[in-house]
Amino acid sequence: MNRRLIAAILGVMALLGTSVTSVLASSVTITGSGSSFDQPLFQSAFSAYHKKHSNVSITYNSVGSGAGQTALDQGLVDFGAYDVPMLKSDGFKNFKKIVQLPVALGGESVFYNLKGYKKPLKLTGALLSQIYQCKIKKWNAPALVHLNPKLRSVKTKITPVYRSDSSGTTYIFTDFLSHTSASWKNKYGASKLPAWPCGAGGSHSVGVAGVVSSTPGAIGYAEAAYAKQSHFKEAFVESRDSTWLQPTLKTIASDASHIKGLSPTHFSVVYSAGAHSYPITGFSWAGVYKHESNKTKCRATVGLLHWLVTKGEEKYGPPLIYAKLPRAISRFATRQLSRVKC
Repeated sequence: MNRRLIAAILGVMALLGTSVTSVLASSVTITGSGSSFDQPLFQSAFSAYHKKHSNVSITYNSVGSGAGQTALDQGLVDFGAYDVPMLKSDGFKNFKKIVQLPVALGGESVFYNLKGYKKPLKLTGALLSQIYQCKIKKWNAPALVHLNPKLRSVKTKITPVYRSDSSGTTYIFTDFLSHTSASWKNKYGASKLPAWPCGAGGSHSVGVAGVVSSTPGAIGYAEAAYAKQSHFKEAFVESRDSTWLQPTLKTIASDASHIKGLSPTHFSVVYSAGAHSYPITGFSWAGVYKHESNKTKCRATVGLLHWLVTKGEEKYGPPLIYAKLPRAISRFATRQLSRVKC
């Protein structure tokens, strides 16, 4: 190809705003799976990334944290995403070959289906524990009426709705219950898939939202973006400092700001101190292999995740109620990525 023709092609590309690198580079498809907590953010951010890097296609399956970790451990995906890090004690066969990094920071809404009830609903961790242990069965129970007098006339049965799949979202929620209820901690603890004593299960966050929407008297939990997008009524949850809060960018960031030395073994930020700290908050993580034989795919995956933790989540997260990663956490994430050798 002569120089004039190359110059002409580059000129047309410049006029069209097309990236020279993206055209000349080989096409690559990155596959990921896992957290539904992350799905709203990933959908927005990955779409934007593909528009700027047309040679990079990203397929992400929101199958739940547990399934995402299994897929990564089995080498079925290029990255896994989950809301509680993979631990050595989990028994993953490839655990030592995987690098983990924080990619998002979000809060979980507690939302409910009580048509006709217009007053703000206040709930403590202890009350939520009793609801999910089926010790409180109706909305006009005295313990609920004590905080919410207008519930006295609401005789509807409570249906607690939970994730039926192995879920990092559930881990964060039950971690909060364990911090606020000794009975929950002793019987069930923080778990991705606890032995729920009653209620109705929904597959993934979308399933929980669907069950709550179709069941009068139901209550559920999911990443705040799902509650906002579905226009659910959200409860005010009592903080560690006895304030009543909902998940917002400010309250999520406040809760997470108290953690020091975040790592895959030191990651819980639920129920932090502070009058503005929303208590059901957590970081979400991604895992990739330290060594990947397909160099092109390895570089593309590292490039995507590096962009996500430095620019992507900062731009596309806040509109969906994901707080910006603190700078120290973003730097930690990039350091983790630097351990990946392509």
